[in-house]
Amino acid sequence: MEIYDNSFSDHNVYGHIANLFGRFQPEKGSYFLDFGCGFGRLAEVVEARHGVKYVGFDINEPGLESLRARGFAAHYADLGDADAAYELIQRVVPEGAAIAALCTIDTLEHLPDPLNALRLYARVGREQSVPLLVSVPNVAHTDIGAKLTVGRFDYTEAGLLDHTHMQYFTSDRFTQLMKDAGWHEVHRHDVSLLRSDQHFPEQLPVLAPKAPLAVLLAGIRQSADDYGLVNQFVRAYLPGPATSMAHVPFVASREGDPSPFLSVVIRTVGRRIETLRESLLCLSAQTVQDFEVVIAGHNLDVERQIAVEQLIEELQPSVRIRT
Repeated sequence: MEIYDNSFSDHNVYGHIANLFGRFQPEKGSYFLDFGCGFGRLAEVVEARHGVKYVGFDINEPGLESLRARGFAAHYADLGDADAAYELIQRVVPEGAAIAALCTIDTLEHLPDPLNALRLYARVGREQSVPLLVSVPNVAHTDIGAKLTVGRFDYTEAGLLDHTHMQYFTSDRFTQLMKDAGWHEVHRHDVSLLRSDQHFPEQLPVLAPKAPLAVLLAGIRQSADDYGLVNQFVRAYLPGPATSMAHVPFVASREGDPSPFLSVVIRTVGRRIETLRESLLCLSAQTVQDFEVVIAGHNLDVERQIAVEQLIEELQPSVRIRT
């Protein structure tokens, strides 16, 4: 557990979260709820800077014991049991007390169902329009993509490819997940690293400084979006409408239809519609339907074009959508 006990710095994820929190001008005496708090290295900072009351929630006892020894409230909470976690929060936060922010740092990637946890946070924060501060690692960092091109995917004890991660996030997937849970982005302060913890071994031609292949791959990644060097997405959200998504979003079907094995091209001038009908009927009866039909009208006048289009409309639906 000690591998997750990182010190606070204005330049790491803790510092970026603290910066985002300050933008909301928190009320003194309000509660800062930190889910998946670990050793809670934000606790001293947010209490000292803003006069809020820090409360940590986690499933691992070493971090909770550390927080308690330092004088902070810390509670065991299993985010997989949303109802029990919600009841615990109701007991911990006095009725009528203001909540300054909810926070979850590098936690969602460890959950089998992060959407369930995010909806728990929304249930807590929606009544007071409480902000949610979130960070998750970026699986699309340039280093990871470069290593995949040579067949390397190196799990590590901690970091971008922590061996305990159950979820992996790109910017798009992270954004969609938050929207599906009813959280809408208002600020961002991502942590970027030119060399991530996945930048090894450095002698790899896809990582070596100034190596032509490394420069090429980095350029391709940079042209794709603005997040190639982002190590952790660090964002702030406010609660709003949620979608009807029931589970963690995934691609149910591939973008676009796969290309057919065969293209059948039929040229017509529209004079012999019955012959064209027989050709299409023959195609419709084929056992293997992995083909598309391209009807190329040659010098059709309006009347003949309408006749051809009407014939296409008469086809069986399974054939018509491929014609």
